[in-house]
Amino acid sequence: PIGSPLGSLISEVFMSKFERDLFSSGHEMLSHVFYWYRYVDDILCTWTGHQDLLSEFLMYLNSQYPSIKFTLDIGGSTVNFLDLSISEKDGLIEFGIYRKDTTTDITVHGSSFCPMAHKVAAFNSFIHRMTHVPLSRSAFQKELKTIKYLARVNCVQIDIDSMLRRKLIKKSLDLTTSLPRNLHQD
Repeated sequence: PIGSPLGSLISEVFMSKFERDLFSSGHEMLSHVFYWYRYVDDILCTWTGHQDLLSEFLMYLNSQYPSIKFTLDIGGSTVNFLDLSISEKDGLIEFGIYRKDTTTDITVHGSSFCPMAHKVAAFNSFIHRMTHVPLSRSAFQKELKTIKYLARVNCVQIDIDSMLRRKLIKKSLDLTTSLPRNLHQD
């Protein structure tokens, strides 16, 4: 049920069952599913079959449970999935950060009466994403410029370069040991 505290759990249980049933069904169209990744209720699927077969596969998915309606976006050589832009160029996969056209560029304003940690939280998240998605040098620089812009227009007085440097150092140090670092310091 939407809005229920159990809603997320129920949807996760349902989608897990749906996927288990789907992939054990032996349906002939599944041979064209090269890659399937689900995050909550968003699915990224790489399809190797003819594009005309996609509508048939979509009908099959939608026939499983009449109350569930799947939709289809065909991306071609570029597809936006959640906050990523994924492109195929010359046989290589490239990633970028995707923001919808309706993005407002608003974070907690620097003059708001709330703890500094709340004002910085979005920027920590942006930097974490930027350092964990395999971005090209130009996509990395573009995202860094965007983060600095967001800090400036929201009057959040923070040193983005310093935050980025600390994050990159922690990430590099994590690669040098098999011992877990205290994750609460991230």
